[in-house]
Amino acid sequence: MSLDRIPEYQIHDLSTDGYYRVVQIINGNYYDGYGNPLDIVTSDNVPASTSGGGGTSSSGTSGTSGTSGVSGVSGTSGTSGLSGTSGINGTSGTSGTGFNTISNPIDNRILTSTGSTNSANAESNLTFDGTILELNGTQKLNSSTHTSLGIGTTIIGTYSISISNSIWVDYIINDSVSFRSGTLMSVHNNSITTYTDISTPDLGVSTTPFVLSTDINTGNIQVIATISTGTWDIKFSVRFI
Repeated sequence: MSLDRIPEYQIHDLSTDGYYRVVQIINGNYYDGYGNPLDIVTSDNVPASTSGGGGTSSSGTSGTSGTSGVSGVSGTSGTSGLSGTSGINGTSGTSGTGFNTISNPIDNRILTSTGSTNSANAESNLTFDGTILELNGTQKLNSSTHTSLGIGTTIIGTYSISISNSIWVDYIINDSVSFRSGTLMSVHNNSITTYTDISTPDLGVSTTPFVLSTDINTGNIQVIATISTGTWDIKFSVRFI
């Protein structure tokens, strides 16, 4: 391309650098003063209109907008908040009535019920000092009763030989006419037993048809009533020493 054949246009630039700009227009394309094409036309090097050689120039088109930048990464999570304070404690429940009344409270006395919910009586005639249990007054032990025992042998009590090597049977017998009271004392060595019966004299006619004895059978000591005639009743209690 020969620059001497192309009209030259002087453009007065009023920018602060104090220099002129020279732009050539050939077939609608823009070139600088050295013939180099201008790809980007700005208001700094292309005026809104130029004159020279009777021609006119036009403004360039606006460039397209750039694409949006990518979003930044999310920030780190904040620290957890502090725990809330504990709630207040509930109120205490009401106290129960409790055991609060003991009549005659003296050391070693055993308590018995008075029939009221929260009271007891310390018995003066029933004491325990850790070694001796003492009962003053009338004593009654729980007893067993067998009635209408006829002729033959009847086991009236069975107890483990591990309880004691001695058994005492306090008894009273009668056939409605004759009466006898006594104690059958028995001792054993876990395999053999011996006994003796100490009693009152007969009241009424003879009570000899009624005999008490003991025997060992499969780890137990048995109290046996043997009757040869008549029908008898017996009431007895058992003690172990």
